[in-house]
Amino acid sequence: MEIAPELLLEPLISARQTFAQEKLDELCESIRTFGRVLEPLLVEVEGDRYRIHAGHRRWHAAKLVGLAVLPCMVYEAGTVPGEAVKSHENAIREELNCAEEAVYFRQLLEGQCENDVDRLAALVKQKPHYVQQRLALILGDPRVFEALQVGVISIGVAQELNLVRSPGYRLQYLTVAAQGGCSVRQMRDWRIAANALPEVNGVAGAAPMPENQPPPAPPNSHPCCLFCNSDEDQHEMAVLFAHRSCMRAAERQRGQG
Repeated sequence: MEIAPELLLEPLISARQTFAQEKLDELCESIRTFGRVLEPLLVEVEGDRYRIHAGHRRWHAAKLVGLAVLPCMVYEAGTVPGEAVKSHENAIREELNCAEEAVYFRQLLEGQCENDVDRLAALVKQKPHYVQQRLALILGDPRVFEALQVGVISIGVAQELNLVRSPGYRLQYLTVAAQGGCSVRQMRDWRIAANALPEVNGVAGAAPMPENQPPPAPPNSHPCCLFCNSDEDQHEMAVLFAHRSCMRAAERQRGQG
């Protein structure tokens, strides 16, 4: 059916908290070019209106463009596994921020799933391990989750950070990762090193530290560039294999320059 945008209802729980502006602009331009939404939305009858289960972003773009009607696949009430549709559709379309997905899963868990993770996994038709990984993100350190939400660290780095037992080391490593970039492997090495330290009063560390004193910097967290001696733009740093004699010659040349 072709349905007017005003007759469509937003998903009860939206998996996506925000829309990437560039992707949304591209979709709007496509709609203007063809004069229609090319792929139908998936909706379910709800009274005299229709609840969106797949196509939330298409509906939003169509309203921005001023489209009169949208093509829809219409299902009778209660016949669509709505949350499963949203979860899988977002996985194969515009990448859903894993932090957004964690928020979405928690809403479902605390609502219609009554805190039953297996029930949630069945609802969204994802493996329990996948669901548990997403929930662990939002139940971990709030500062780590915030960094993940804004995209300054990856999900792998966030998972490793949440495994660092010492809050001080965790904050230090998070700061380094957010400011200069960090691979999952490097964060794993830091996590293993930090957790191997003896515990003092139940907290990993060599000795108790005053609250206002930052923890020691992670090993090799701020290497300097061989040529400019700057420790900025850590994400651009690369491992350099060189003879010691060549390195000394480069140092001498740099000193003369």
